[in-house]
Amino acid sequence: MGTSIKILLILTSQATMGNDPRPTGVWFEELSTPYYAFIDAGAEVDIASVAGGKIPLDPHSLQSEGKNPPPQRGTFS
Repeated sequence: MGTSIKILLILTSQATMGNDPRPTGVWFEELSTPYYAFIDAGAEVDIASVAGGKIPLDPHSLQSEGKNPPPQRGTFS
């Protein structure tokens, strides 16, 4: 019986920065790149936020017009 690797990614709960009302959060690529690297390596990955509940994603990281590169898979060795 092999040992399974379990990884917990703990992400921000902050949807704004200080007094700035503009939305912010996790940059999607900074979540998706390690997530898929760990999944591709056979790890079990859980995702949680610091305060519990919904994890805000930075809306600028979710542009679909090709402004952001696609998530990189397998970039960790």
